[in-house]
Amino acid sequence: HDGEARISDTTDFTLKVDLQGLDANTVYYYRFNAHGKTSPTGQGKTLPVGNVDRVKLAVVSCANYPAGYFHVYGEIAKQSDL
Repeated sequence: HDGEARISDTTDFTLKVDLQGLDANTVYYYRFNAHGKTSPTGQGKTLPVGNVDRVKLAVVSCANYPAGYFHVYGEIAKQSDL
């Protein structure tokens, strides 16, 4: 699916996308285009239907650039089982 949204200082230059109707147990890819540049492709996977014995997630919050510790994003990206 494709879509377009506009952000500004009134939204803190933040975009939230609430996806609906995704298939279970499926890998989805995404990227963003802005000002003539395209982000690296990200991916996410939906949970399967039914009982799930284990789920491994990485959770991060918004970033405050002066606070540092951004290496953790790279470390999360290296994980193949999240």
